[in-house]
Amino acid sequence: MAMNNILFEIQNEIARAEIKHPVWPTCNLKRAAFVSGEAGEALKEAIKLYEGKGDLENLRTELIQAAGTCIRMIKEMDKDLTKNTINKN
Repeated sequence: MAMNNILFEIQNEIARAEIKHPVWPTCNLKRAAFVSGEAGEALKEAIKLYEGKGDLENLRTELIQAAGTCIRMIKEMDKDLTKNTINKN
C-alpha cells in the first residue's frame, strides 16, 4: 500500500478517536500512557500472530491506532509549545 494511503488511514483514525474521545489529558505522562497502551495492543496482536492465533489485519489495525495516538500526542504537545506551557497534570 502506498504511503499516502497509510497516512490517510492514520488521519481517519485520529478524526475517529477525537470524536469518540474528545477530552484528551493535559499531562504528558498520561498522554504517553495512552500511546503506550495502544502500542501494547499492537504487541499483544503480534504475539498472537507469532503463536499462530493472530491475524495480520488485526495487527495492522492496532498499528494504525497506535500511530494515530502518537500523532495526537504530538499535536497536543505542539499546542503546549505554542502556549509556552509545560503540562504536568
